[in-house]
Amino acid sequence: MDHRFSRRLLGIAIAIAVGTSFLAPTPARPSTHPIDNHSAAQLPPVPIPIGHQPTAAVVLPSSTPPIQPRGDTLDGTLQMVDNNDDAIRNGLVHSSKGMQALAARDRAAARQELEASIRILAMLPQAATPEDLRLQLIEETARLKAALTGASAGPVADSRVDEQEEENEADTEATPDLVVSDDEPTAVSPSGAVVSLPDLDLSDFDVPIVLNERVQEYIEYYQTRKWGVMSRALERSGRYLPMMREIFREQGLPEDLVNLAYVESGFNSRAYSRAKASGIWQFIKATGNRYGMRVNYWLDERRDPEKATRAAAAYLKDLYEMFQSWPLALAAYNAGEHRVQRAIETQGTTDFWSLRLPKETELFVPAFMAATIIAKDPDQYGFVAPVEEPWEVERVTVPGAIKLSSVAQAVGVSSDLLRDLNPALMRGVTPVHAAEHQILLPPGTGEILMANLDRLPRYTDRKPSRTAEKRQGAKRRKATGAAMAAAGRGGSRGRSVAVNKKTTPSSSPSGVHVVKRGDTLYKIARTYGVDLDALRRWNDLDRRAMLKPGLALRVVAQASNGQREKGRSTRASAAHVRYRVRRGDTLWEIARVHDVTPDELRRWNDLGHKATLLIGQELRIRVSES
Repeated sequence: MDHRFSRRLLGIAIAIAVGTSFLAPTPARPSTHPIDNHSAAQLPPVPIPIGHQPTAAVVLPSSTPPIQPRGDTLDGTLQMVDNNDDAIRNGLVHSSKGMQALAARDRAAARQELEASIRILAMLPQAATPEDLRLQLIEETARLKAALTGASAGPVADSRVDEQEEENEADTEATPDLVVSDDEPTAVSPSGAVVSLPDLDLSDFDVPIVLNERVQEYIEYYQTRKWGVMSRALERSGRYLPMMREIFREQGLPEDLVNLAYVESGFNSRAYSRAKASGIWQFIKATGNRYGMRVNYWLDERRDPEKATRAAAAYLKDLYEMFQSWPLALAAYNAGEHRVQRAIETQGTTDFWSLRLPKETELFVPAFMAATIIAKDPDQYGFVAPVEEPWEVERVTVPGAIKLSSVAQAVGVSSDLLRDLNPALMRGVTPVHAAEHQILLPPGTGEILMANLDRLPRYTDRKPSRTAEKRQGAKRRKATGAAMAAAGRGGSRGRSVAVNKKTTPSSSPSGVHVVKRGDTLYKIARTYGVDLDALRRWNDLDRRAMLKPGLALRVVAQASNGQREKGRSTRASAAHVRYRVRRGDTLWEIARVHDVTPDELRRWNDLGHKATLLIGQELRIRVSES
């Protein structure tokens, strides 16, 4: 280790331990988010999120509950600890809990945890050359102190809005918690029981898998408390697995590494952590930039499934070349290569299971192994195997400042489908300052778009200034989101090649409309004065259906003026159903299941873009009357 670096850390330790001025007074703020105390008896190890880590998969074990440091002796001197390692590990728990409290805006609790960590440092006997674990405690305590004194009475300093990384709150979701634990009720497997481990042939895996006690605990964890989260992750993965495996094969990487995406994000391209890690592979901005992904107001390529997968493959390949060990490479993916390299140099071992690393990293690798074991044969563990679909898309280059809702109307697909295919477009529009941008379309629609490209309107709004954001930020984002959602709902659902002459409605009260080039479901419904949902229902069409010329559609009503008005008002007089929120639900998934949009759900239930769904909360959902 560099002696200058060692001396610098020792200086920090001395300042922390004996310099009360180092801990500058900051006004405490009453907590509105109390910290939950997890029972130490829970199994598997209780993961605790830490806001400053580079990924969301951060865990601490229940087997090492924090203890209060020993107090002063009768003569007023600090009582020295008997076991350095145990004391240091407890100090790390305190510093980790402090960061968690600060992320939850509980400054009083964060300050208490910092003081406990400082006392432990002060009680440690002096060492000429501090060991790696002590250096880690010094670093973590200094980081907590810096975050606490650098923050105002509001959020952690690191969470200040960065214009270049500002998220579209209407289109992001919290990172799924396949590793992070909580005390909320969780969906369990239908049988309610843990499926016993089948006989495993470890040679079936192309990455090292160890079936030790910790890995088995995580398998049980996924079968019970996290069964619902794991089930949804498996369901989502089918869409991406073929593409990911192909990319990993191209890079000469083990295909089982794709299972890292279960632990990182649950295969959710919209996942966004408190540490500002984004996308399926949970890249922070700096690492994303290093591997060629652009992140700005209009675009976040960390959310692009294919680009992020290529970046993840390149990063994992670099990490393996650095450490020549997949467990160490995975640990570095979680904690950072410099931290793992420093631990190897100071401890003199390259065996992951012997290496002392941050607890969250020590548990991250077993969590990956457990997810990989389950993903190899989900049916054996009480899950449904994902239905894998080939990654078939069409890439089309379009100008900047083109709205996805306009593209959807031109090619006759839903706006939601295009947003699913292009999650990197943060505002539903191609970057306004770019000369051109490549978007993904469903197969067979690229030619249709090119035929209509000149007719597409340009998006005229520009990025708001920092001053305007500070003055009107939340209000403006809400208005913009509502406008885009309205455009999306008004977009066409059928296939459209070019702007055609108006279709002549059928004269029969209950007749057939033959689809022509340029027809969309929206245009047909408007022409005949019928409700769009009714037209879908009469013809057994879902929201993503694409119309082909020559298709015969059943139309039940004639477009009289009265009927037009009735058709337009059907949605307003629709019946309501109530849905009770369950563990793991998101507004996006609830909207999909009920064939509505997230913005409609928000409007019907008076939910803001920052609203959090609560388990047991009732949502009103409008459905068209038959």
